[in-house]
Amino acid sequence: MNTLRFRLDEAFAPDKLACDWVLLDQHNAALAEGRSSPKEWPTADAWIGIVASARARVLRLALPELPPQKFAAALAYAVETRIAGEPQQQQLVAGRRDADGKRPIVVIERAWLETALGALATTGVPLSRLVAEGELPERPLDAWWWQRAAEGGFVLLSEDALPLDDASAALDPPAALVLALERSGAARPTRLLIAGTEPAPEQQLAWARALGLAIEYRPGGDWREIPAARLDAACDLRRLPAESERQEQAEEPLRLWRQAAVLFALAAGVHLGATALDFARLSWRAKQLENEARQLVPGGLAQSAGIPASAAAFRRLYAAARHAAGLPAAQDALPLLARAAPALAPLGEDALRQAHFASGRWTLDLPPLDGPRRQALGTALSRAGLNAIYAEQNGSLRILIEEQTP
Repeated sequence: MNTLRFRLDEAFAPDKLACDWVLLDQHNAALAEGRSSPKEWPTADAWIGIVASARARVLRLALPELPPQKFAAALAYAVETRIAGEPQQQQLVAGRRDADGKRPIVVIERAWLETALGALATTGVPLSRLVAEGELPERPLDAWWWQRAAEGGFVLLSEDALPLDDASAALDPPAALVLALERSGAARPTRLLIAGTEPAPEQQLAWARALGLAIEYRPGGDWREIPAARLDAACDLRRLPAESERQEQAEEPLRLWRQAAVLFALAAGVHLGATALDFARLSWRAKQLENEARQLVPGGLAQSAGIPASAAAFRRLYAAARHAAGLPAAQDALPLLARAAPALAPLGEDALRQAHFASGRWTLDLPPLDGPRRQALGTALSRAGLNAIYAEQNGSLRILIEEQTP
């Protein structure tokens, strides 16, 4: 799909139809360009007119949300003090709202616009869109944009536009630009972006010192090279204010949904990233604790008891921490015996013949017990969280009691 872009400069009129044009392919690459009247232009699938900044002034204003039928009057009132002529003699078109809540307002003389549209229609130009040159550059809110040229140059200020033709090699910045900065007040930018005619390096340095701004050159800012998406986003100058406001209000829900989708995707990404980092941190800490525990408990001792080395090590680490705090651990002699005492009590005061504690285990010598009493003792010890191992030895019943392990 080929697109023909043409620029309507300040001199364009029914008797002066010649203007600059460029034919672009679907990748925005130039196929042909020149300057001639519309009847001599090549054929194309889309025809986009670009009105020079000298004819279409771009303001940036904060406008309230109003019904379309009231928007035209509010728009005329907002620009009344900023334009020389009567608002009724101007075509006012509002663009899409920027990130700071302000909207670009294109001001173009209605009589000239009607004459230009009539001349294009007479020559058979199937106009697809008509946009303002000053609305095409994509600039940050903290910067001014200077489309530098010997003719047709302009500067996009924070809320207005300034015609400025300059392509000289002078080291002093243009006086009009210096004056605009002095009057900018709180709206003073931090950067000046220059497109079009590139200044020499020594000019950039001299201007940066004189203006107190960072100077950056941006290639590709000419109307011939602007991405197609920027032209699609610019407001069509053929629309009336109420029509442009209806389009803005119709697109507002979709814009909000897009913003919500972007925020959701960002939040999900942050959540997944934080979860992965937290998992990695916990895994590293668990490995660190396991290594510390293995240093406290010999692996062979834990394995000989049928306990995974890491579990036995953590129990020993916990016991060491309680001992360091002056507290007994669950597998110490007295806590272990206290847990076994309720199970041993039914055997009587004289039942215990001998007792010995070592390595977290009690070894008790008791009188021989019949099957039911031995089973009752084992059940009571198990409920207390203890293991019991029985052995008959020299007419006595020897019981090995230790804490149950998971």
